[in-house]
Amino acid sequence: MKRKLFIVLFLVLTFGCMGCMQESVLSDVEITDPTVIRPEITFAKSKEGGSITQSIYAWINDKNNNPVELKNGGVSINGKAMPVKNMMGLPYYSGLDVVSDIRPGYTYDISIKLNAEKTYNASIKIQEKDLATLTLPASHNRFEDMNISWTEIDPNRELKLEMLNYYKNNNQETTEAFTMYIPQQNLAAGKFSIPSTYFQSTQNIFKTRITLSSKVSGTIYEGFRSGSSIESTLSISKTCQIY
Repeated sequence: MKRKLFIVLFLVLTFGCMGCMQESVLSDVEITDPTVIRPEITFAKSKEGGSITQSIYAWINDKNNNPVELKNGGVSINGKAMPVKNMMGLPYYSGLDVVSDIRPGYTYDISIKLNAEKTYNASIKIQEKDLATLTLPASHNRFEDMNISWTEIDPNRELKLEMLNYYKNNNQETTEAFTMYIPQQNLAAGKFSIPSTYFQSTQNIFKTRITLSSKVSGTIYEGFRSGSSIESTLSISKTCQIY
């Protein structure tokens, strides 16, 4: 159930309002021109509460961001065909059906086959180190800076910190999000202090969810539509009560 929920949330965050999308008319024809599609290939691995969730997706989009199922074509990962799956009537290619685990430091090669004669490639090397631990207090005073620390991260790669603060407004639970990037000197030290001001935007805050994430991009055939991408995101999250 957790994995299915993560998939839905991931797709909504990635593509916005999925109800506004529809399958592309390009699914009905054999595509011969790579410039009419914009592949978006994502590797994601997240850790929270002792559990690990992974996903590998390849979305083939047209100029209107509508997904395409390649007629007489397909997508492969390291030589293995990725099956077509369906989410709310929208086709995508699923990599975890043929790859059981996203391995740090490992290179994944993607082949996008338009038809029997035309195949184009993408490749990505996953980050050498996966985030192993994230340490923060179980509860925290909103008027104090919060000290956090982590292990197993490449100090030469950008590390993003995302906060999702929970508070109550007229007895309704609401959230507020903040994003910042860990300074270079803190990457090497493996620790950071979140200023108390981030916990004081509202008086009714009662919880925060901290996520650290590392993202890298790979290489993809330049003849696809602008915006084509292949990316790997490794993340770890923890929740803290705020008083």
